[in-house]
Amino acid sequence: MALVECGTQALLGAAFGPDTTGELGYARRLLPHLDTSMVLLADAYYDAYDFWRQ
Repeated sequence: MALVECGTQALLGAAFGPDTTGELGYARRLLPHLDTSMVLLADAYYDAYDFWRQ
């Protein structure tokens, strides 16, 4: 999974590993790369309440 800036397409972070970790597990690893000035565009799968609270 990669976290990419839309305008410049700069890579902000990436997480990878076995399928058993799952997409939300990798997405949680990328959360520290975000700050309150950013807008996150995410797929519908990422609608878990605890994930958005983080």
